Amino acid sequence: MHCSKTSPVAIAAGLFFSSEKRVGAHVRIPEHEHYAWSLIVPTHGSFRQASRRETIACMPGTLLTESPGDAHENEYGADGASMLVVRISNDLTVDLEARSDAPGQKVVAIADLLLRALNPEELDVIREALCFELLAMSRYGPGWKPRVRSKSLSDAVSAIWSEPSHARTVRQLAGTVGISPIRLARSFRQEYGISLGSYIREARLVQACLLIEKTTAPLADIAFEVGFSDQSHLTRSISSRFSTTPKRLRKPKC
Repeated sequence: MHCSKTSPVAIAAGLFFSSEKRVGAHVRIPEHEHYAWSLIVPTHGSFRQASRRETIACMPGTLLTESPGDAHENEYGADGASMLVVRISNDLTVDLEARSDAPGQKVVAIADLLLRALNPEELDVIREALCFELLAMSRYGPGWKPRVRSKSLSDAVSAIWSEPSHARTVRQLAGTVGISPIRLARSFRQEYGISLGSYIREARLVQACLLIEKTTAPLADIAFEVGFSDQSHLTRSISSRFSTTPKRLRKPKC
């Protein structure tokens, strides 16, 4: 068989474009190449990727780094395959090399979180932070522990809470505290046990609730100020996280 299942439209987050791709059993994709650096993590099934340099057996948890212009072909097994695909914009300068890393639980965990975040309702910063974590694993290995000053991380936390506009994106926040976004995303989870994107989302929700309770500002203005796409997005997020609504939060207390 010489056909593959069309991949869904990728969801953008910063300079990353993520999607879940599914390919049927015994599909063979003839030699082709991609226009940008790509990170591939199979989540089900298996496939073989053959280039002029090497042949790689890919299974769940493998982290495959593909370089732009590297011609290769793929052949899928009896169960087909599902995979996370992250394309990296050429506007992001990265120092990578084409490689594959043996399956690992850390890669599986990040890939699973990123796949669940491919929900249009999720904040872009959630996906962006996870993409930077996956990029860190590709560049330095899953066990990499960056050396980052504690003050840089505490400055990041302060910026998230004191000035939401400084944390619109991971790259923007990293620039504010003076470290690379790869180091910030990776070291934040190691220090606080939560992804940077999830922490930013929690801070935005708390900030929004306080503004709703203590001010008369329109909900649309509050949503924009703390980093949600619109009033409806903020309302749904508050309802999901706190099982309440902005209307109840703003209701005068007796």
